[in-house]
Amino acid sequence: MIVADDIGMGDLHSFYPSATTSTPNLDQLAAQGMRFSRFYTDSTCSASRAALLTGQNPARLGFHVVARGISSDTVTLAEWLHRQGYSTHHIGKWHVGELYAAAKPAAQGFDTSFGFMNQWFLQGPDENGEPILRHPVYENPWLESETGDWRQYTGYLPDVLTENAINKIEKLATQKKPWFLYYATLLPHGPLHAPPNMQGDVSVATDDQKYRAMVNHLDSNIGTLLSALEKTGQRENTIIVFLSDNGAPEKREGSNADLGGGKASYSEGGVRAPMLWVDNQKTLPGSLDERAIYIADIFPTLAARIGAPLTFTTDGLDFNNLATFIRIKTRQLFWLSRENYSVLASDKSWRLTQGWTFRELNMLQLLEINAGEVADKSGWLWLYWTKVSNLKQNVRDWLESVSRTAIRFERITDTVGKVTGADFLRTPLKEWDFYVAVSLPENARDGQEQLIAEQSGVWSMRYLPEARQLLVQMHGNEWRVPFDLSAQCTLIGLNADIYDKYTNLAPTIRPTQIRLSVNGKESARTAWQIESLLHVDIAAPTWMGISAKGDQNWRGLLSRPLFYHRASFVGEWPYLVDESALQRELCGQLPR
Repeated sequence: MIVADDIGMGDLHSFYPSATTSTPNLDQLAAQGMRFSRFYTDSTCSASRAALLTGQNPARLGFHVVARGISSDTVTLAEWLHRQGYSTHHIGKWHVGELYAAAKPAAQGFDTSFGFMNQWFLQGPDENGEPILRHPVYENPWLESETGDWRQYTGYLPDVLTENAINKIEKLATQKKPWFLYYATLLPHGPLHAPPNMQGDVSVATDDQKYRAMVNHLDSNIGTLLSALEKTGQRENTIIVFLSDNGAPEKREGSNADLGGGKASYSEGGVRAPMLWVDNQKTLPGSLDERAIYIADIFPTLAARIGAPLTFTTDGLDFNNLATFIRIKTRQLFWLSRENYSVLASDKSWRLTQGWTFRELNMLQLLEINAGEVADKSGWLWLYWTKVSNLKQNVRDWLESVSRTAIRFERITDTVGKVTGADFLRTPLKEWDFYVAVSLPENARDGQEQLIAEQSGVWSMRYLPEARQLLVQMHGNEWRVPFDLSAQCTLIGLNADIYDKYTNLAPTIRPTQIRLSVNGKESARTAWQIESLLHVDIAAPTWMGISAKGDQNWRGLLSRPLFYHRASFVGEWPYLVDESALQRELCGQLPR
């Protein structure tokens, strides 16, 4: 599996005959297999890769647009292939979790790994040996193996990766075992860096010339990989999938062909990318698939192709299965980020995208897609308002289905329970919401503090009866809120939008926002500064009604807890959870 970084439909002759790049190896692949003219990805690197590796919509995994990692109870493509007897190998860019061991390739099903967890780590660690975000580089990169060996290599990053991949292919040829190689290059992602074999005076080369040279170099690297397969006699029984993780940046003129927009936007140019599929036994040479295929479809399709269909449900579908033909044709596709959502209608002819800032709508766009032509109908929204309203309601329904975290809850008594699973979503690391319904009888509203919920060393919520306060502790911060509980069922909601120094490259850390709601109404807000979440124990269970040490407990009643992983700022529409509905649901669980 070859994953390019930010190549658009207009960068390859096989999709756009007017392309100004030279890609003979990719053109040959296209001639040998199938092209996909409406292959949809996400709009950015991290979210697309999460969907590719899991078969799930990235929003279901908390990737809006990035996340801390894929929880261990989500089966990845590498894990599934490993179960079927394949050896599995990662080379290149990862970018689906880089801080925690549980998020890295070795914990996600890969036997070996060589590359970079995030392009922002390519300049190496800080003086203490810990990761630090710095601008990406192509020359003399710092790379990491599956054992955590992190050191600097000499040369041009894509060539270092390709040399490692060739060595891997040659070694795998000697083993009596099928294998999977996930080769994810950085090319042609910025910063623009002319490859070592670029002709002419690099010092006077334009950005466009450098970009085209990088695309050409990617094609050359792919040719080297294909040659290694040929020389080792493995080409004929190897399935080859080539794709880009999203469209090219809009500033790369012509890279997205005639499609509008580019990377990081929910435009056709942003989420439509090239994909080639070469399988000597299943694909016809020079064939074309014009259906709307989604990047999450690749996992279940590959699983079925090797005779091991998935035994669990994914958002992606096996696009080679006749039984899923109608579902693929009629399904809607959804996208989600921190500030925008988009939906592609079931007839694949309409795209609705909405964006906002601080609860103020700043964009509502309706595109009509017809035979490759994209027309902006935003000025005629009144004419299509029924269609728009239906699509918006579909987004709300979909968002509820993908953002309620799938936890494992073990109730021990009426007041004590244990929550495990979905570690990266259950733990407050990014967008995070927690809800529980409680009641406290009169004779229990005195004495020492009582524990409602606790994830040891991470966060807790306690009630202080004598002070009539709710005490929230999280990542070394403490918040006391006036709170007077009664014997009536009360819904408590804690919503957090969490940042630390690994969230962005800004010189100052964006403050973490915390919101407390009671019975569906906001009760209080605060903001915290959090330095680093690098050493958080995400695997620690969340205890309900009893502390992790067993020395504090809740003396009333507790419902089953609910966790959500929503996006954007706390309380922003349409991500604000319907707390009235939650109050009815959770209070209905308490004995009357």
